[in-house]
Amino acid sequence: MRKYRKITASISALCVLTLVGCAKSEAETKKMTAREEITWAELYCDVDWWHPGAWSTESGTITGEITRQTGVALKSTVPLQNADKQLSLMLLNDELPDLVTVVNSTLIGQITSSGKVWKLDEFLETYCPDSHLLSAFPEDIKEALIKRDGAWYAYPSHMNSVDARKIWKPCDSYYWDLVNYNDNNGIMWNRNLLERLGISVDALSTEEQVLDAWNRARNSDVWINGGEIIPLLVDGSGYWDPTVKYLQYTFGAEYIDKDGNYRDILLSPESKHALYFLNKACRNGYLQPEQLNYTNDTVKQKIASGNVLCFIGNVANTDLDATEWVSSGAILSSQGKTPVLAKNLQGGIGWMQTFISKDCENPKELARFLDYMTSEEGMLDWYFGTEGEHYSVGEDGRIIQNQEQADLKSNYSETNLAVFWMFENTSWIRSILAPPEESSRQAQDDAIKNAFGKDKHTVIYNSAPLALYSSLLSDNPELLKMDEELTSLKEAWISRVILAESEIEFEQEYEAMQKAFCAHGIAEIDEEKNRIFQENQREMGIYLKKIN
Repeated sequence: MRKYRKITASISALCVLTLVGCAKSEAETKKMTAREEITWAELYCDVDWWHPGAWSTESGTITGEITRQTGVALKSTVPLQNADKQLSLMLLNDELPDLVTVVNSTLIGQITSSGKVWKLDEFLETYCPDSHLLSAFPEDIKEALIKRDGAWYAYPSHMNSVDARKIWKPCDSYYWDLVNYNDNNGIMWNRNLLERLGISVDALSTEEQVLDAWNRARNSDVWINGGEIIPLLVDGSGYWDPTVKYLQYTFGAEYIDKDGNYRDILLSPESKHALYFLNKACRNGYLQPEQLNYTNDTVKQKIASGNVLCFIGNVANTDLDATEWVSSGAILSSQGKTPVLAKNLQGGIGWMQTFISKDCENPKELARFLDYMTSEEGMLDWYFGTEGEHYSVGEDGRIIQNQEQADLKSNYSETNLAVFWMFENTSWIRSILAPPEESSRQAQDDAIKNAFGKDKHTVIYNSAPLALYSSLLSDNPELLKMDEELTSLKEAWISRVILAESEIEFEQEYEAMQKAFCAHGIAEIDEEKNRIFQENQREMGIYLKKIN
């Protein structure tokens, strides 16, 4: 038997609130699952690199334990292409799955305005009135969700906010560093290839030094596993967000103009410089154009091959062995601009957003499932595994993970350990998990994600007032549609600009991009976003000043 009661009692009295509220006692639960049929529920996810293993109801498996506790098993659908379009059609045809997990902001707005998903508080009050989510959910996150959607519809993953950290206080200063500096988007370098090329990571702080390192790699005779070095790898088909965003920040791009008004970051001169930097990498052969169409699986395969010298993008999506990589932090712009990091220090609304369809056939069972998966007992089960087998508990009550657990987590698509990202609670994990050894893979991974924020040249500012949710434009449907279309337009134009074959063509494409944005009403959209931004500043008492 797992020693949940012992563990949670040693952490804090709050755990009494966060144990499974509407679940029965352990004995009652065993009787229930023994006599009742299993309820199969459908889950749809638009994150194409989320790859859960097949759900097993067998005893001794992660998913089998979840089914034993809740009576529920999941059938997950994760389309590799056009996931958002497929879900839009389901919404239109009244065919929503029981659970829907999405990250696309446009889809979130469509779902919450459709009237086809439950408000979570109403759902739980009806089917699981003793749920811990009704009594111990971070208030600031709930308020942000309500502001975005008009009501509390979504359960957000990776909760980490001021109020969340009051409920689940970080157990070590190590985790406060993650709160203050961590960002998934960054630059990292292959340690082995740096050594083979005779390059020190300390000599990679400027734009010119980075370009020189890529040039040396392209012209070297070093081969790895029968292949040439790939000087630069970007973040596949979604590169326009994490890769471009990191470069915008490190070259000093901001969301406000000199008068303190909101301005689309792509209109800033520093953003133009970021696009020019990628264009130069492409024209010089450091970045191959086909990378802009890579799937996330292909990006992971390239990283695993050992041939990639440098990666710029979302480090969390690479499956890398962080002990083999190092980050150089910021790239200092040749234009002398200060690197900036927009970081919501209040805490936002997480990442994945999970909704429950009003057409679900077994709402009581789904309420019990949601309650369990987000409770401390449930999270101990599916995230950490079995005490004594996958982890131990120190005298201070902190969980200490062992190597077997680390191996199972790295193979989550087979084992399902820690695979349910949509229910992951960052603040809770940091309140209970002992910090890793400095030389460990996890510690090195965190060091890479902290590097840009900790760089002595980087200025971090609180971006909380910049939470400009698309739903706040919903009072003007025409403007909302223009904003959604502009997002797609940006993706297409960024690629055109980056793939320009000469400096003259780059300037022509960039100018054409600016004109296209203006013709599509970017000034009108920015005016409305500025209204929301100024209102947010007044409400929060946080006023942003331009840094560059």
